[in-house]
Amino acid sequence: MEWLKKLLKSKGVADEVIQTVVAAAEEKFKNFIPKHRFSIFNPASSPKKRSSVVPRFLLSHT
Repeated sequence: MEWLKKLLKSKGVADEVIQTVVAAAEEKFKNFIPKHRFSIFNPASSPKKRSSVVPRFLLSHT
């Protein structure tokens, strides 16, 4: 979370507050998995591509 530390430091936030905020953010996101990583390891939950195959019963005109 170095980017957060740098951002808060550039805004003039005190070091004690920065440490508290960064610790809270790290705790909040410790088990977070980004969607692109989740989709790689769990393809069953990824959106399905539509099939371009037409079922036979739709082709018959009898």
